[in-house]
Amino acid sequence: MRLITNVNSLQIFQLIRFSATFMTGILLTKSQLNVSQIGDYETFIFIGGAVNFFWVSGIINGMLALFKTKEASEIKTDSSFIFNTFCLSMMLTVISVAFFALFGDSVCNWLRPGKSLPMRNLVLLFILFSSPSYLIEYILLLHQKNIQILIYGTTVFFTQMLAITIPIFLGYPLEYALWSLIGMNLIKFIILLFLVGKFSTITFNTIIFKQLLLFSAPLMLTTLLSGSIDYVNGIIISRNFDSASFAVFRYGARELPVTLLLATAMSTALIPMVAMNSKAGA
Repeated sequence: MRLITNVNSLQIFQLIRFSATFMTGILLTKSQLNVSQIGDYETFIFIGGAVNFFWVSGIINGMLALFKTKEASEIKTDSSFIFNTFCLSMMLTVISVAFFALFGDSVCNWLRPGKSLPMRNLVLLFILFSSPSYLIEYILLLHQKNIQILIYGTTVFFTQMLAITIPIFLGYPLEYALWSLIGMNLIKFIILLFLVGKFSTITFNTIIFKQLLLFSAPLMLTTLLSGSIDYVNGIIISRNFDSASFAVFRYGARELPVTLLLATAMSTALIPMVAMNSKAGA
C-alpha cells in the first residue's frame, strides 16, 4: 500500500509540474509579449535545461537505486547519503555554470547566429539554483513524505506560474519575469538545503561520493544519448530560424504526454524498491 502511495504521489506531482508549465505557456501567449519575446523566454528555458538534463537525471536515478541498499548499509553511509548526493549535484552544477560563464557567448552565437540572447547572465543564476533543486521531490519520496510532495508541487509550481506571468500582465518587460523565475528557483534551493539538513548528517564521505558518481555516470550517458533528440531539434530550429519561429516550434511540438508522465513517474518510484529487493535477494 505504501508503494502505491509513493507511485501515485510522484505521478500527481509530475502532472502538477506539467500543468503549471503548460498553463504558463498559454498565459504568455495571451499577454502583451510578441512571438519573438516569447521565443526569447523559451530559449532561456531551453538553454537552462540543455546543460543539465542528462546529469540531473543520472544523479536522481543513481540516488534512488543506491539509497539504503546493502552496499550503503555496509559502509555506513545512510546518514550522510543525501548530503553527498547534494555535493555531487552541486559539483556538476558549478561545472555547468563555469562552462556557460566561459563559453556562453560562443554557445549563444552558435545557437543563434547573428542574434544575442537577452539577459544571458541570468542563465547562470537559473542554472545555479534550478539544477540541484530537482532533488527535492525525490528526497521526499525516499523518506515516504507523500503528502509533502503534493503540497510542495502544488504550492511551488503554481506560485512559479504566477511569478512569471503577473509581471508580464502588469506591463513589465520580460526581464522581470525571468528574475521572478530565478527567485522561485532560489526558494526551491533553500528548501533543498533545509531537507538536506533534516534528512542527512553534514559529513562528506569520499566512498559514497565516488560510488554515486561511478554508478550515475553511465546513467547520465544513457540519458544524454536517449533524451537529447528534443534539444537537437531545438538547436536546428534556433540556428536556422528567428526567435518567433523558435517559439512556434516549442509550442507546436509540445504534446500532452499524460500517459508518458504517469509511466515515467511509476518506473522512477519503483527504482528504490527494486534496488532494495534485488540486493536483499543477492
